[in-house]
Amino acid sequence: MMIIACFTNLLGSAGCILFVRQMYFGLSPLAFMLMTSTVTDLLQDAFLRLPGMVLFAKMIPSNIESSMFAMLTGLMNLSQGFTSKMLGNFFNVFVGVKEDNLNDLWILYVI
Repeated sequence: MMIIACFTNLLGSAGCILFVRQMYFGLSPLAFMLMTSTVTDLLQDAFLRLPGMVLFAKMIPSNIESSMFAMLTGLMNLSQGFTSKMLGNFFNVFVGVKEDNLNDLWILYVI
């Protein structure tokens, strides 16, 4: 499953680089982004989380399972929702990408 998730992430990253370089292959930008980034992000998330959640459910006693899943979901949301965005903002400042100057945005996608 991890190999499939890595391959899905690779496809999504390539789609983001193509989007930034404005290579839409005849599609509208919205349709291209929906077909690449949205689909690959959802598939990658499913392939990464589901095997661990199934294993976690087998190991944890049934009387505390819901509390452990709540804690695990909260930690995942913290890491992917807050911490990763703050790290992304740091890289934006480091590379020099600003709202009015997106010329080097492709460098961020390569990183």
